[in-house]
Amino acid sequence: MKTIISILFISILFSNTFADTITEPIRTFTGHNDYVNSVAFSPDGQYALSGSDDATLKLWDVNLGKKIRSFTGHQESILSVAFSPDGQYALSGSDDATLKLWNINSGAEIRTFIGHMFNVISVAFSPDGQQAVSGSFDFEGAIKLWNINTGKEIRSFSTDKSSIWSVAFSPDGQFVLAGLHGNMIRLWDVNNGKEIRSFKEEPSSAIFSVAFSPNGQYILSGSKIGSNGYLTIWDINSGEKIRSFGRSILIGGKPTVNTVYSVAFSPNGQYILSGEDRNARLWDVNTGDNIKSFRLPNIVDSVAFSPDGQYALSGSSSSMKLWDLGLEPQTTNTTQDSLTPSTGFIVDGNPVTSNHEFTTANQIDLLTDIQVNSQDIGQNAHIYIVVLYQELSFMKDNNGNWLLWDGDLSHLVANNERTLQNTETIEIVNGLTGIEGQFDIFIGYQLQETGKLVYNTTPIILEVK
Repeated sequence: MKTIISILFISILFSNTFADTITEPIRTFTGHNDYVNSVAFSPDGQYALSGSDDATLKLWDVNLGKKIRSFTGHQESILSVAFSPDGQYALSGSDDATLKLWNINSGAEIRTFIGHMFNVISVAFSPDGQQAVSGSFDFEGAIKLWNINTGKEIRSFSTDKSSIWSVAFSPDGQFVLAGLHGNMIRLWDVNNGKEIRSFKEEPSSAIFSVAFSPNGQYILSGSKIGSNGYLTIWDINSGEKIRSFGRSILIGGKPTVNTVYSVAFSPNGQYILSGEDRNARLWDVNTGDNIKSFRLPNIVDSVAFSPDGQYALSGSSSSMKLWDLGLEPQTTNTTQDSLTPSTGFIVDGNPVTSNHEFTTANQIDLLTDIQVNSQDIGQNAHIYIVVLYQELSFMKDNNGNWLLWDGDLSHLVANNERTLQNTETIEIVNGLTGIEGQFDIFIGYQLQETGKLVYNTTPIILEVK
């Protein structure tokens, strides 16, 4: 419990905070003859990749700003690049409808992945480096999963004849995410190819980029909605929008479309980078404030955080630039993300009497403290627990983990499919060191025989002083 209440979010549609505008990067990497469409840091942060309309992929020494080598073999523009998790290989997607795998150390082309009909606009490695996912402008099979070692297609994911702007692997490698041409984001199970969930943006939107939070519980999308650029955070379990924030800009007193072309989460999940029209921006996830803006001469098609979260890469015009973000060193945080759901706590049902106060206790007995009828429970029952704290709603899953809850009882029961013996004591909250205040606790159970839900409408009060 000590980690789930550490961060609060404020819903923001437009950020009115004036950000520091940075015009001078640490260094500029030049050598491409045409537009830079994609950039990426190596896992150790020492090297960078860039892919360009000049059909080359280039490897750079980040500290020296020098080109190490070029990779040639594509026939048309390179639209997307990625490092393998071990940093030994590079993957590229091109307008020539192919993907290519490269040896970083030698520059040699290892294999070509053939199967798309049109532009391969986005590529990503799986976390174990054994698979790759690609998104294209194909009307059929626009998203493909590949075996890295053989170059063979494993499967395609159904997109209802929609082309793809962006793809991403979840941090655990179990899911593939894609931003479709239009207002849809979709999530698939890697192992069976089945669609898990879809995320629907406003009807007038176009989604250009998607990314997972470091712990995989949230996704981020970059889009244009009407004439404004937006970043949106979504709850991956419920499919609900947590919040959107962004801004429109004025040039010469006239409104100008400010599309978000590229997005990235920081390693600790506390910051966001966006690539837009003539700017890369750094955002604070907790407040929605635009902390810094990095001025560029043209559209910023690609942005990337360094592994320590202190630096950013941007791809724009024919160069790649390195920026100092002014942040403390970070590590990848796989347990962060305590986001406030957009919907509140809703409860209704058969009341179970309860009126109990605690000062330091962290356990409640289902029979004595809530006074439920053991005859109603029977030998076993599915149980759910909800805790309210400072307008946040949390539920405890069947593994004892606390999750944010969106108020939907079906989601609640689905996450608590464990049996409870009628004499069991339930551990409600623990790890309360340094946290004070009132916790309102709701506990209920689902009768196995009838499926009926029974729970207290008056909360148990846990007062920690």
